[in-house]
Amino acid sequence: MLLNQREGEKCPLCKKEINLFKINEAADFLRVSKKTIYGWIEEGKIYAIKTPGNLYRVCRGCLIKPCDR
Repeated sequence: MLLNQREGEKCPLCKKEINLFKINEAADFLRVSKKTIYGWIEEGKIYAIKTPGNLYRVCRGCLIKPCDR
């Protein structure tokens, strides 16, 4: 588990259980740039959590099942 994530917690966008990727992992997974991932976060197309160290983690379910991309 990461941060304050509770087991079984659902993503508000894709409705799947939250499983988080680092930005570079997400970019590699989809074969897009990190800039693209950040853009999708800003547009609200993928769910992201900001860590205490100001790093983002993104929902794997949103990457697999895009939310209105």
